[in-house]
Amino acid sequence: MADFAEVQTPDMNDPHEGPGLPPAVPRLMTALAAGLAVLVIPYALTPLVSDVTEDTSIIEAISDYRAWWPGDKLPFSGHFRTSRPAPSVVVASVTGVDGDPDIGELGLAPIVVSAEPAPTTRNDISPDTSHSSGNHGGPDAVDSDAKPSPSNTPPDAQDAVPPAPKVHPYTRIKIPEATWEGLEAFIVDPNNAMRHAYDKLAKVALKEPDAMMRISHFGDSAIAADGMPSSTRRHLQRVFGDGGHGFSLVAASNNWYRRKDVEWTSRNFRTEVFISDDAKDRRYGFGGTAAIGGGGARASWKTITVKDPLELDKTSGTRASRFGIHYLAQKNGGRITLMVDGAEHTVIETASETPEDRTAQIEVEDGPHTFELRVSGGRAKIYGAIIERSSGVVVDGLGIIGARDTRWANYDPDHVKWAFGARDLDLAVFMYGGNQLEDNVTMAAYKERLTPIVKLWRDALGPDRSCLLMSPIDHGERHRGRVRTVPRQLDIMKVQQEVAQEQGCAWFSLYDAMGGDGSIGKWFEQGLAEGDLAHPTSKGAIVLGKLFYQALMKGLHDHLGKVISDHDKGAAP
Repeated sequence: MADFAEVQTPDMNDPHEGPGLPPAVPRLMTALAAGLAVLVIPYALTPLVSDVTEDTSIIEAISDYRAWWPGDKLPFSGHFRTSRPAPSVVVASVTGVDGDPDIGELGLAPIVVSAEPAPTTRNDISPDTSHSSGNHGGPDAVDSDAKPSPSNTPPDAQDAVPPAPKVHPYTRIKIPEATWEGLEAFIVDPNNAMRHAYDKLAKVALKEPDAMMRISHFGDSAIAADGMPSSTRRHLQRVFGDGGHGFSLVAASNNWYRRKDVEWTSRNFRTEVFISDDAKDRRYGFGGTAAIGGGGARASWKTITVKDPLELDKTSGTRASRFGIHYLAQKNGGRITLMVDGAEHTVIETASETPEDRTAQIEVEDGPHTFELRVSGGRAKIYGAIIERSSGVVVDGLGIIGARDTRWANYDPDHVKWAFGARDLDLAVFMYGGNQLEDNVTMAAYKERLTPIVKLWRDALGPDRSCLLMSPIDHGERHRGRVRTVPRQLDIMKVQQEVAQEQGCAWFSLYDAMGGDGSIGKWFEQGLAEGDLAHPTSKGAIVLGKLFYQALMKGLHDHLGKVISDHDKGAAP
């Protein structure tokens, strides 16, 4: 193959020699002359055509080829700047965190938020009819016999150019497709139930003042140890900001309850759990487990410590500025003392002639802290504690071993409404179904029981907050030498999706995101699932949390695009 120096071109065979211009110069001048003619023709033809015909469509068609109109920027002026444009700012690069055994390598593309709204091209702006109408009088001169003629229009109005529409702030948020690369299932949302959640995430991304996004993930043993929720929490917090650990039980009903991104201790409490229906007043609190304690009962929460200072901006749970509790005021109620960093801060008297659900909250300087509550002077019923900051994202992990969605019938409905309102949720995620595989009920009976429960959740959240039902993880059984999905699970998921959409909630099939039929077998081979083919390992929980994060980002990406498109079309928000 010939190299570059050996390739023959016409001017190499007939090089220019002697006086006169090089051959390229006349060619360049001819091209410039032709280009100038093309630019001038529309200006020359427009008045001539106007004298011959009154057909405005022909006149407008010719006028559209004019390169410049009064009021436009001068040609090439955009190539000469007196100041630099605002740079794009990476909110957070979701890369791996060395030395963090709980989360491992995240490896997701960063979401970028620019400092200013993205510029709008001319094609994105509403048509500038002053460039194309026969009288050049602006948009009011289009298709109306009642508008003034050019001779009656002031000169300034003739040259006026309508201002470009305001660019929607969502154009500042860029979510690369690599963020959800490999995801095999997406959030199904025919009711637009996720709109509030997506808009709140956008506000947090744009760093609006005090913007806080609260997500609560309810479920069974698959999330009881805070595995999947903590993974989702860390992904979101690395991108949108650490809003704190969120809601925590004061005492757990079993030894499998765990907390990540906070150090939690508890002693001398007994519990009442909604799945056991053991509370006479049917008040179980936001997390489904109420802690009952007298003198000597105490619990504490401490922000985590990172050994490497360089990792502080990449690790959730290192700082907090807000501590609160949900509790019951009741007859002969005891005293709850709130401690901050070992010192007494606030004393709460829970005695009341009539039972009443209440909250208490204290604010401290943002930073590392230890929060503690102590009970004295009687008995106290405490539903949970909240550790947060002033902005960012919070993901509550609210799993209870053995939980079923239908057991929510054990709750007092008014208490559920209070608990959801007190938590001020943006998105509630409900992930049940694994334990129903053992229940001997028909799908018709299951739907009949599930429908009022989802309605309870939907009503407690309120119409302006987001609700999502998530399928259980794949549950497998060994059949003819291979692992297949337990057939009943497919029937349960079908009912769940139907009820979700009937009651105004979104749906996400974690089962399909894992890979569908028999995927739990492959997960087991890779160390992501336990041998019972029903529970994830700690590594598997991390992957599950990542899958949900990816689904949220895909949904957010699509929502932002629709809002921007509707805005550009002038549609109502």
